[in-house]
Amino acid sequence: MVTNAQQTPELSQREEEPEWGAWNLSLYRRVDINQADMAPLMAVLLGVPIPINSLGVLPVEYLNTDWHFRAVALLTNARQILAQFQQQKQIIEDTTFSLFFRQFRDMMPKRQHELIEMIETLLKQSRYKEAVQVIEKFIELSLKGLVYYQKYDRLTLSIAVALGFTGWMAFVILLILRNYTGIMCKSLESQSNKRSQDWQGKVKIISTSILVLFLSTMLLYVQNARVMYYFYFLIPIILWTMVFYELDVYYEAKAYLRRFNVKMWFLTMTVVAISAMELVVLIPLLIVSCAFRALLQSIKVSNTALFLLVVVLSDFTALCLEGKVEC
Repeated sequence: MVTNAQQTPELSQREEEPEWGAWNLSLYRRVDINQADMAPLMAVLLGVPIPINSLGVLPVEYLNTDWHFRAVALLTNARQILAQFQQQKQIIEDTTFSLFFRQFRDMMPKRQHELIEMIETLLKQSRYKEAVQVIEKFIELSLKGLVYYQKYDRLTLSIAVALGFTGWMAFVILLILRNYTGIMCKSLESQSNKRSQDWQGKVKIISTSILVLFLSTMLLYVQNARVMYYFYFLIPIILWTMVFYELDVYYEAKAYLRRFNVKMWFLTMTVVAISAMELVVLIPLLIVSCAFRALLQSIKVSNTALFLLVVVLSDFTALCLEGKVEC
């Protein structure tokens, strides 16, 4: 049993431990700094130009100098970030029609001119603290505008990629319904009559697709788009052309369900078709990836070439494994 006499030394020892104020740190305050801000800070301390691609903001509170030096150094940092903003804006503007180009509203040319004039006026009037505040706001707007132009095409590319995936899924489902179900089994006479009626519609689909492909290619070419943009925007057009070309399978499946009134069977068939589609896509891709794993470890291949190679080989493997069921 522990007595009070035994507890007293421990309590007295805890009471003797110094508090935070006893370390004499109350005169100091914590100032955090971002990793990117180290580049302009070290450049200013060493007296060398700020790296051209640096996105850091000079932390003026670390400079033990007068406010004039802080304002001038921060203004140099602002001009360096503004140059990146203008370059990124020019790249997007050169690859976008002027009719569709949307500028960053907070950093329009007129707004830039107003802020620069305000900063120069404050510096001439020796109001350096106020100039630092305006420059910090100027840098903040420049960074926001830079991010805006870096993500300018994100929404369009996301829509194109989503259309590509959904088009591929729809085409595989229609392909499975045509080749692996009895929906399309009809007499030869009905098939010949159906073909004579549908060939005009399919010709229209193909001609429309060719026209859309041509216009899209010309649009991308005029805008000096990157090579990968052609894949992003043209592949969905090709996939959806194949979907509309096989659209008669959808109508036959719809008529089949109405004729036999099997709604639950349709849901089951849809689940099976989606599962089969995933197997058709993922299993060949997994096989190809495993087969080339050892090869890619010894051969240096770029990421773009590797991606295209795996996709092409996986699709080729899926087509080779595909067979047709006779009705």
